Amino acid sequence: MGNFEKRPVLHFSPRGGWINDPNGLTYDGKRYHLYAQHNPEDIVWGPMHWLHATSGDLLAWEEHGVALFPDDLGTAFSGSVVIDGQNTAGFGAGAMVAVYTQHGDSERQSIAYSTDGMRFTPYAGNPVIDNPGIPDFRDPKVFWNERKQCWCMALAAGAAVEFYRSANLREWSKTGAFEKAGPAQTFECPDLFMLPAPDGRMVWVLTCSLIAPPESGGGRMRYFLGEYDGQAFCAWEGYEEGLPLDEGPDDYAGATFNGAQERIYLGWAANPVYAGKVPACGYRGHMTLPRRLSLVDTTAGLRLAAEPALGVVFSEAKGAGSSLPAGAYEIRAEGGGPFELSLENRIGEAFRFGLNEQGEIFADRTRAGNSSFDGWFASPLYSVARKARVTTGPFQMRLIVDGPIVELYAERGAYVNTMLVFPKESYSEIRARGSVGLKILLYAKPHEPEK
Repeated sequence: MGNFEKRPVLHFSPRGGWINDPNGLTYDGKRYHLYAQHNPEDIVWGPMHWLHATSGDLLAWEEHGVALFPDDLGTAFSGSVVIDGQNTAGFGAGAMVAVYTQHGDSERQSIAYSTDGMRFTPYAGNPVIDNPGIPDFRDPKVFWNERKQCWCMALAAGAAVEFYRSANLREWSKTGAFEKAGPAQTFECPDLFMLPAPDGRMVWVLTCSLIAPPESGGGRMRYFLGEYDGQAFCAWEGYEEGLPLDEGPDDYAGATFNGAQERIYLGWAANPVYAGKVPACGYRGHMTLPRRLSLVDTTAGLRLAAEPALGVVFSEAKGAGSSLPAGAYEIRAEGGGPFELSLENRIGEAFRFGLNEQGEIFADRTRAGNSSFDGWFASPLYSVARKARVTTGPFQMRLIVDGPIVELYAERGAYVNTMLVFPKESYSEIRARGSVGLKILLYAKPHEPEK
């Protein structure tokens, strides 16, 4: 059985149909709400709906079907959800309000409301922000700005991120823009939030998806550190061009949960260049692992770090030797010098990662499995990643393998790499080269995805 036929147990996937961008990530005090771009009729991109799922622990998800449908103004593209505790919009105290892009003859921003998050009713006065005459005008991320006592929005507008504010979620005023995308790039799915630095400072973080032609890497996640005064974002010196949020090719359109005590990130585990062509079995699309974000000091300066936000779900395998388990598992590697670990199967397919002689962390899926479905997938630009270390001392790495998704974490979370792999047979053995300590951990809390 190929990995694409194994439904991941740690990564959210739909019961059927297609999913892409996570939308409306919200925590209501008891449950995490995940909405996602969804075509319920096919396993390719199509008329966008919002699929809804909830979880109490970010691991076991219950799918609830479609929460937001297309209407006369267009399909339901990406956006965000806030809980309006003060009833600023007039839909009722505690109403959940979706702020989203409607894609029709142009892209405009609309709102819809719900009392339970299960089904949203579009606002009769839509759109709340009309299109200013540009083709790419989408993906509003809204949050309550406690300092300014108003709603704030980051919105992708071509090669810029625009900023808006509102008192009631229905009437919006543009306040500024951040223009840093290159000539061949388009901003998508911005997110704006604060995190504490190790020295106690509160730092504004702007995360963005940048879509570019295939020869330039396709869709990649980047982040900027800087200042936000309630009007516009300004990147600090050294962060003006943005830094990779994920060194791999398969993390895109990510966002963070509103309302959660910690800053929890979730992305779409795919690259738009080939997302509609990857092997599938009744459904197509997964989310990344939920990740806890923080800021860490490194030899290269302040960096955004991410670690899996799953709690304790793995236990050490007893007497495993070099054998790999059939289900989800984690590999932990530590040491002080160059090494290579290779996950292999009996037909010669292999996924490789480690630390090379140049002091670079690397991951290589060139021979990891089926790549015939798309010419870009196995190309070096998408299949080989190298990045110099930004910490000193012994290395520690975590590789989490879950069906067709592998995620590599290192450098205290300052290095993350997400890759899809489609071996024709599951990896059954791990081979080590160099000086490296190795542990294999099994998924300790098996469960079937919620039906």
